[in-house]
Amino acid sequence: MDTQANLIPIPIPVAVPAPVSISVPAPVPYPLPEPRGFTTADILWALGIWSVIVCLSPVIVFYMLMVA
Repeated sequence: MDTQANLIPIPIPVAVPAPVSISVPAPVPYPLPEPRGFTTADILWALGIWSVIVCLSPVIVFYMLMVA
């Protein structure tokens, strides 16, 4: 038999109504730039950098083995 008195009230959740107004974004006063991708120059630059790294990595490894 439970005879304990609960002295702390348990709050009852109350539903809060959502706001009714819908905000419309203001128009942009200037034209937005078009999305751009990589150019041919970007791809050639990346290939050049990676070719230098790949070609020099054996040289660097050999140098480190000889010095260390």
